[in-house]
Amino acid sequence: MSRNIVYHYCSAEVFEKIIVNKKLRLSDITKSNDSQEIAWTSKHILDVFLKNYNESKCIKLEKLCSKEDFKKLLEASFEDYFESGLYSFPTCCFSEDGDLLSQWRGYADDASGFSIGFNKNALLNLGVFSGSDICNTNTIAFGKITYEDNMFFVDQCAKDCLKDLKREKSIDGNKSDLLPKQKTIMDRWMLTLLRLSLYVKNPFFSEEKEWRLLYCWNTNSCSEKLQITNKLLLTEINFYVRENSIVPYVDLDFNKQKHFIEKVTIGPKCKATEDEISYFLKLNGIGDCEVKKSIGTYR
Repeated sequence: MSRNIVYHYCSAEVFEKIIVNKKLRLSDITKSNDSQEIAWTSKHILDVFLKNYNESKCIKLEKLCSKEDFKKLLEASFEDYFESGLYSFPTCCFSEDGDLLSQWRGYADDASGFSIGFNKNALLNLGVFSGSDICNTNTIAFGKITYEDNMFFVDQCAKDCLKDLKREKSIDGNKSDLLPKQKTIMDRWMLTLLRLSLYVKNPFFSEEKEWRLLYCWNTNSCSEKLQITNKLLLTEINFYVRENSIVPYVDLDFNKQKHFIEKVTIGPKCKATEDEISYFLKLNGIGDCEVKKSIGTYR
């Protein structure tokens, strides 16, 4: 297993399109096989923040922001970031393991497809998951999934948010000017939690060893083609139909990027041979690429 490669599992049909068109599709993460995407973290936020407020028993905090006001701020910010539908996150998922039975079953047409090994350094150069701008339009990030008890993240953010609120001061004793400041503080921590929720998953999925390429689209704005580097282009937002739903997506065009694909593994139930796939890759301008058959005997 190479540390410099991450693998995208797909059906034979999708594999052919990726190789011929030199495009990698990012589609809405909330339509993935994990029903708790984003919600794995967000479902705890309101309760944990209110619990921390109640347990703080801080007179200064209660004077600056009553329990009623705190609840209103909390619910308003939560609505803006987690329930309003303002942000959509087209995503492409990868695994550190290119020959894993659960991945073949779940993402490669029951092991009849392929895993495509992409150069991890090239993906890291697109943008690393960091900073406060993950929810600005035209933001792309590549990062590793964390499989941990997400309650720790939510609890720590709640405590830090309360500290920030306690430090806030009014102008000339005028309490009415505190509300916009308090909303700004709450929004900042909701944004932090939203960013965390995109890269934290249920430990049940830890076997996948997932990395995620994620694009943020503000649904109130029109998307445009985004030149990420001089060799990589992100197309405009488009839509396709899947399972009675309309799913937003963008394509990462890597036509000009050399050595973007470094390895292809043929699924255990796929009937293609190594020689056939090697020729197919070379025919489509992808040379110097390792091709191997899965070691699996699944059928």
